[in-house]
Amino acid sequence: RRNASAVNRPGTCPGPRASPVWRSPHDGTHSLAGALPLAKGDPLQEQARTAGQKRNLMLRVAVLMLVQAAGCALAATPPELSGRIAAVHPAGCAEYRFLFIELYRAELWTDSATPPGQTYALSVIYRRGFGRETLVSSSISEMVRMSGRPKESFDVARVELGKAMRPVRKGDRLTAWRGASGAIEFFLNGDATGQLTHDPDLFMNIWLGPETRDPTRAAKLLEGRCDG
Repeated sequence: RRNASAVNRPGTCPGPRASPVWRSPHDGTHSLAGALPLAKGDPLQEQARTAGQKRNLMLRVAVLMLVQAAGCALAATPPELSGRIAAVHPAGCAEYRFLFIELYRAELWTDSATPPGQTYALSVIYRRGFGRETLVSSSISEMVRMSGRPKESFDVARVELGKAMRPVRKGDRLTAWRGASGAIEFFLNGDATGQLTHDPDLFMNIWLGPETRDPTRAAKLLEGRCDG
């Protein structure tokens, strides 16, 4: 079992890093956080610039720490996983977008050193609202595509998903917990909503499997990387 709080690893909140630097079209060099230009001048100007650079550096570090603290808070272990997962940070996460439209953020929660493991959870934080039928139909369509099986073979799964899914709004969190039995338990904002017992692993493969539509983001989830 991993000690998620022992080191700064991918998928966690690392310490502050130096602000990236770009070259000005003028004579000086500026940081993206707005440091003063490093131009040559008389001693008083140099002292003023040095003092300004130090103040800006301290301000940048403080802002970065606040931003990263907020990121850690957003990535806190979902309460529905209490007693199921010991990890305090997701193993991996990814932001899903269509063109410039933000759809949702997915987080993989597991204690396995080789994600996803036998027991794990996929938690989805929605950036916009979706209806129940949209969530169910899109899930079944992907399961049909990945399996190559006829749509009718997922009739039972459709009924189970129809009971477990709820309409979601921006900010809602839907968590799918894959337990030792293999079945998936669903939670919306911490409240249990239902189970999927037919083809549960195929459902999880929508995000994590080799036939996923988005292998780049699947790699972020499985290889301990985060974006967004």
